[in-house]
Amino acid sequence: MPLAGTLSLAATEWDMSAGFGGTYVYSGGNNAETTSWGPSAGVGYQLSEPLHIRGDLQHTQARLLYDGLGGIAKQSMTGVAPGISWDILEDFNLDAEYVFRFGENSYAEHEAALALVYSRFEYIRFGADASYSRRDYVFPVTGIAVASSSRAFTLEVTPTPNS
Repeated sequence: MPLAGTLSLAATEWDMSAGFGGTYVYSGGNNAETTSWGPSAGVGYQLSEPLHIRGDLQHTQARLLYDGLGGIAKQSMTGVAPGISWDILEDFNLDAEYVFRFGENSYAEHEAALALVYSRFEYIRFGADASYSRRDYVFPVTGIAVASSSRAFTLEVTPTPNS
């Protein structure tokens, strides 16, 4: 009976997820390939009608690292990601997330992402997002300290046939 009570509570204010995934990567320029894989879990809480907070935890095995000189190694890392989603107006949603990843070889990555979604129309949704990431690590084979950053910007139009 307590399990049914917990499930009832989860359906109202709390949401939870867990999974296991993998990604196959082939880097033709370096003639390298790998399948990175790992578990993930998340929990969220609806603070109020327009405000939702969440936290995610993920672990990845066998992700490729590069030294900038043609060297390739595999890396394991764990990520912690708090986020917030806010329905600004009825048709606008703002989502922000920060991710901190850490792992062997002094790996540390900070990533921030911000997304805005407009969903006024029944069968189509518009979105824009921006992200920035900074990674620092010591390349395992040569001991070279690597620091890199990246920025990404996306505009998207998404059909939503089932509203």
